[in-house]
Amino acid sequence: MTLSTIFVDWFRREPRFAGATIIFALLALPTFVAMQLNDRMYQDIDIWVKPMKFTLSAAVYLGTLAWFAGWMKSEIRLSRRYRWFSIAVIIATVLEIAWVYGAAANGIGSHFNTSSALMGALYTAAGIFVMVMMSAAPIYALAITRNQRLKLDPAFRTSVVLSLYLTFGLTVVIASYLASQPNHFVGGNLSDAEGGALFGWARDGGDLRAAHFFALHAMHFVPAFGLVAVWLLAEGKRRTTVLGFTAVYCVFTVYVFVEALIGKPFLGGLL
Repeated sequence: MTLSTIFVDWFRREPRFAGATIIFALLALPTFVAMQLNDRMYQDIDIWVKPMKFTLSAAVYLGTLAWFAGWMKSEIRLSRRYRWFSIAVIIATVLEIAWVYGAAANGIGSHFNTSSALMGALYTAAGIFVMVMMSAAPIYALAITRNQRLKLDPAFRTSVVLSLYLTFGLTVVIASYLASQPNHFVGGNLSDAEGGALFGWARDGGDLRAAHFFALHAMHFVPAFGLVAVWLLAEGKRRTTVLGFTAVYCVFTVYVFVEALIGKPFLGGLL
């Protein structure tokens, strides 16, 4: 398959999510320009860094769901109920991103900002938007499980389904705890300026964003392993191996979370 045919197939599977993915990806371009032209800082880094991360994260999340949608029954994807649900997910994502960009444009923080009644209300609303966004993961998992006509390797399908449940469950738990804290740091100097080169996570204390990252991207790491298992292992060993990896991944994410809670940087702050 060529890149063009893959793109067409991806867009056909879920055109609403695919279209939103393209828009968010394109939004990264003016955001990058803003980073070059703007000298305002928040927590000692460019104020547009967070909007850039969030718009790219939204693009990856919706883009992945757009591909996974092709493994649901076509009757579901074409139903009115699903159409309105997918629109609700997109609206919630747009509102979440708009909140982050609006705060940056006004030179203030979005997350953990309860400095006024308005900002506190917006922070609460943002939490609701996230729940709507994340609800797509378990709904997709259930729909893929129930698609008996799906011609996927059983082990790979298991990896996709479990990854979606993990993404929802781990993200809700970790993000909920994050939202209850004054910031994402646990110890350290409460500045992003000295963060790791790749992700910007704290190097002098715990950073709850590391666990949040691995929770959200279970939907990528676990299916990627499932695909490798299908390529390399005999059929009888694939599903057991996928189940084992999924369990290890879950334990690993919880470990990263606990590590941050006790004030230790992930991998000693290398990332």
